[in-house]
Amino acid sequence: MRFVLRLKADRAEVVRVSPMFPPNFEEVARRGQIAVARESGCRPEWVIGDPSMLEIGLSCHGAAAPKTPRGRHVACDLLAAAGQPWCG
Repeated sequence: MRFVLRLKADRAEVVRVSPMFPPNFEEVARRGQIAVARESGCRPEWVIGDPSMLEIGLSCHGAAAPKTPRGRHVACDLLAAAGQPWCG
């Protein structure tokens, strides 16, 4: 899966640029968090958005991530339970 990443101080915007049918939010969110963690070196704390575009809150250098905006999101605890060591 390919993404365009836009990194800010404590947030990342992730745009999926590869096709996916049917779109699956959980899978795109999981892969997007992996891409952001590898590129930024920060820990993803929350994800909101849809299968095309995600916003991810980041915890960098020990600082707390920004508060989760209202809306659809996947808890990092869910991904940590799935065996993602960088999450949660």
